[in-house]
Amino acid sequence: MPAQVLTPEELELQEASEDAVTEEDALFAEMAPVGDFSVRSMRILVKALNKVLPLFDLPVMEEYKEDVDRLPVDLTRVLSMISQSTLDASAREDIEAELQFSLDDITSDADLKVLSGKLESLSKNKDFKKFLKEPAPEAAEVVDATEDDATGEPTEAQIDELFSQRF
Repeated sequence: MPAQVLTPEELELQEASEDAVTEEDALFAEMAPVGDFSVRSMRILVKALNKVLPLFDLPVMEEYKEDVDRLPVDLTRVLSMISQSTLDASAREDIEAELQFSLDDITSDADLKVLSGKLESLSKNKDFKKFLKEPAPEAAEVVDATEDDATGEPTEAQIDELFSQRF
C-alpha cells in the first residue's frame, strides 16, 4: 500500500499540531510535582486515579515499577485536568471544597496518599459524576472568564481549551 501524500497545507497543519503537543508537554513537564515519591505511593495513587479516569472516558494508567522524583507528564496532565474539574465543580457548589487539590501541594508520599484519598472520594461522588456529564461551557464563556482574570494570565483550563481548539 503506497504512503499517503499530504498536501502542503496538510503538512503545515500536521507540523503545527505536533508543535502544539510538544509545547503542551513542556508546560506539563514544568508543572509536574517534584519530590521523593516511592513506588508504593505511586501505585496507591494510580489505583485511585484509575477509578476516576473512566468518569472522563479515559483509559486506565499502568502501575509504576520504580520510585520517581518528578511525576511523569502523562500523569501530571490527567491530574491537572481532574484538579480543574474539582475547582469548577466546587465553584458551582456541586462538590465540597475539601475535594479540590493543587499539583503545587504535592511534594511527598504523604501528599500522594492524601490525593489518592480525594480521588477515591471523587470516584464515588454522585454529584461529581453528574457535574462531569453536563455539557462544558462554550468557548465564549472561557473568553469572558479570561477578561475577568485579575492577573491577566490564563488558567490551566483556559490553556487546555485553547489547545483543544487548535485541533
